[in-house]
Amino acid sequence: MKLKITKSQKVLVFSLLVLVLAASGYVLLYQYITLLHINLDTLSVELDSVVMVVENKQSTIALLESTEEGREEMERYFVSVDDPTQFLNMIDAVAKGVGVNVEAVSVEIVDFEKINKKFPKDLQKKTEVALSVQGEWEDVYHFISLLEFFPYAVTIDRATITHKESSEYEPWEGLIHIHTNAL
Repeated sequence: MKLKITKSQKVLVFSLLVLVLAASGYVLLYQYITLLHINLDTLSVELDSVVMVVENKQSTIALLESTEEGREEMERYFVSVDDPTQFLNMIDAVAKGVGVNVEAVSVEIVDFEKINKKFPKDLQKKTEVALSVQGEWEDVYHFISLLEFFPYAVTIDRATITHKESSEYEPWEGLIHIHTNAL
């Protein structure tokens, strides 16, 4: 038995085959476009995140630039724990300016966590300095009074000034103990 396939049946089978292939192609294309759309959404979210980070960085840089002067002013309020030489040089310059010989006898960084616990740990330090002074009474007194005008919060803990009767030059000498906040 021989099956006879007519030309119209061949065209019909071929058309159905093309239709199935085309439909399969469209389904695969739709899935591919959907996958690309999902990837595009993911990239869009990541790009938005990057844009937000860049904007935050720019606003942070602008904030840092606008507060730079204030931060420098605050840094001048504290004596550096690592390098108190700027503070000591300022003491020396002021002393020379008023005609007093000053020598730092001791410099010590001390924790004062028992004094004020509301401050963070890195702000709970103070620099204690013992200064030996020599000079005329007016100059020594003027030097001590100028300590309160330092850009640092200087506190005079105690001061002992005595008169040296054996010396005509620099007849007054003493020891001044001060402390400042350290950072």
